[in-house]
Amino acid sequence: MRAVALPGPWSKLVRIVTISLATLLAVALVVVQPHEVRAASSYDDVVDITFPVNSYQRYTDDFDHSRSGGRTHQATDIMTVYGEPVYATVSGVIDRAWGIDGDPPSWGYAIYLRGDDGRTYVYIHLGRQDGPPSEAFAPGIDNGVRVERGQHLGYAGHSGNASESAPHLHLEIHDPSITNPYGEHRMNPYPSLKDAERRGDYPATRQEVTREVTCTGDAYAFAGDWDASGRDGQGWWCDGMVRLRTASGQVITYNYGRAGDIPIVADWNGNGQDTVSIVRDGTWHLRNRLSSGHADRTFVFGRVTQGDVPIAGDWNGDGRDTVGIIRDGEWHLRHDQSGGPGQIVFTYGRITRGDRPLIGDWDGNGRDTVGIVREREWHLRYSLSGGPGETVYIYGRVLQGDTPVMGDWTGNGVTTPGIVRDREWHLRNQHRGGAADQVVLFSAP
Repeated sequence: MRAVALPGPWSKLVRIVTISLATLLAVALVVVQPHEVRAASSYDDVVDITFPVNSYQRYTDDFDHSRSGGRTHQATDIMTVYGEPVYATVSGVIDRAWGIDGDPPSWGYAIYLRGDDGRTYVYIHLGRQDGPPSEAFAPGIDNGVRVERGQHLGYAGHSGNASESAPHLHLEIHDPSITNPYGEHRMNPYPSLKDAERRGDYPATRQEVTREVTCTGDAYAFAGDWDASGRDGQGWWCDGMVRLRTASGQVITYNYGRAGDIPIVADWNGNGQDTVSIVRDGTWHLRNRLSSGHADRTFVFGRVTQGDVPIAGDWNGDGRDTVGIIRDGEWHLRHDQSGGPGQIVFTYGRITRGDRPLIGDWDGNGRDTVGIVREREWHLRYSLSGGPGETVYIYGRVLQGDTPVMGDWTGNGVTTPGIVRDREWHLRNQHRGGAADQVVLFSAP
């Protein structure tokens, strides 16, 4: 497992440096009590389910929308990104995994789950029509296999008649005891999905036993003000697992994103609280809460798959973070949370030759500016422009594996340095080298 610095609301840089951490850490997850089977008397009743994905863009009440050939859409489409993991809404048995042999039907890869509650749950458009079953089904999924509520079933996609530009999960609920206005035994999933969302019942919180999990990908270290206290705490992200510690010591854990995503820390709405968002293949998925769930906003900005580094900061001092990218040595900053050309563009540092970008409010004036760590020297500028560092000092042993981070550790509005050394966070309260003013022990998830 690699640990990668992602400096918090002051610098959202990723893939900066590797440090050594244990690869297997025990994580205590929620123990779920058995669920009472809830009878339905109407096709639009709420039934007790777990939301089938951890991350999504949107879904609407499209149960009776018209489709080609005079059909009606007796399901709910959950818009997400290609490859988003799909999970079991209830416990039961896989009645049929359509296409498990590599020959999906015309409607695409699909799973029919016969639930313990007597209903059948149908997941359609998994993977892609010309793709292998491994892009549609999770390992171990097959006809007749028993699965538990919240268990990984497969991956959302666009197989069948779904548009490649709009991957999604088509979810149906069949109940033999009810009849809908179209004379069929299908329920409207939308009310049950909204109920699961309201309760916070996502797959990440539905683990039935305490188990050990392995962080096999990049572990990103960052800081952020998780409780709007004015002081930054510590944070880790690995393979979609989020573990945060507030400045007062409260620990927050949940899942958002998946392996291969790039986490971004920012205060998007100016309420004083930082949250964790992700960038996936160039698409930014902004989340306004510290919890699993759908993205509040999505947009495309930069060419992240071609090496652009996503960042965020408060460039104009209005209290809201906006987006930016670093392309080679050029910084392209925007004053909003959307795609488009950079509104502030300048060259600073040698990012492609090992410099590590930093962003923060170095003097407490309410505006973020830029900096770099070059070998073991920290170079900070007080404007959004290129030029020599206006404050330069040495801190930590970055060349020997320390991971640089930055945050407002005291709540005085000034961003100062820190380094992560294994699970120790060595924090300084001023811009100069020396012994740490505070050492916090906080491990990756």
